[in-house]
Amino acid sequence: GGFLVYAGGDDVLAVFPADIAVDAANDLQRLYRGEYSGEIGIQVDDKILAFELLDNQYGEKSSFVVYKSMDESIIIGNVPGRRMTMSGGVLVTHFKHPMRLSLEMVYNLMKEAKKKGRDRVAVAVVQRSGLEIRTFLRWNEVDKAKEWAERIERGIGGLSNRKFYMIMPYRDRENTWRWRDAALDAIMDAEVGDVESAKMFIKNILLHGDKDCEEVSKLVDYLFEGLNEKNLRKELPNRIMGVRVFMEIGGDDIVAG
Repeated sequence: GGFLVYAGGDDVLAVFPADIAVDAANDLQRLYRGEYSGEIGIQVDDKILAFELLDNQYGEKSSFVVYKSMDESIIIGNVPGRRMTMSGGVLVTHFKHPMRLSLEMVYNLMKEAKKKGRDRVAVAVVQRSGLEIRTFLRWNEVDKAKEWAERIERGIGGLSNRKFYMIMPYRDRENTWRWRDAALDAIMDAEVGDVESAKMFIKNILLHGDKDCEEVSKLVDYLFEGLNEKNLRKELPNRIMGVRVFMEIGGDDIVAG
């Protein structure tokens, strides 16, 4: 578990173990939107009460939702519901990382998430070396990115960390995404993105001379889902970094989010 630092208005700050921090943030936005399934444990005074969602308590046209404790002693109303959007920032650092700096960084992450578009979360990992890895995901993309990170870590179907790192982009001095494979870099640097060519090169790099396998094909399909010539240069690096961030999360770190 973690602990709440403060909650006021529409702001929440909490500290969690690294392996559950993003899930906790995602659960919070589902709770506010009325999309949380199952029972919810909420501390009331000195005890934890179980709550459940009550749909359409304000009529079908209202976006507000209501939560009721299972013992029917407490009603929580006027929860914003499905029309609400929520921006979030999650920062994973070593436990010795200065707290003041962590708070400043996570606040900036939240502001950047808002600039990228509504309903997004910025997730960043600060390694012991000081290197920061970050990504910006829509809330509904979080579970899929985390799932692929776990599959790569477990080496399912021929996937591996080594192969995945071969498709990792990096930032040059002009803060532009670059690619280690020269041919892929040329494709991604073109003014109009060639989605099919980029997809073929990414798949060949992941296969790395091995025979075609279903798991690699599924990973490539995930990375390129919904991409087109207009958003390829921006969204493909971010999607790859989304998986990378979840591969890095773990260990004895703490999270401020």
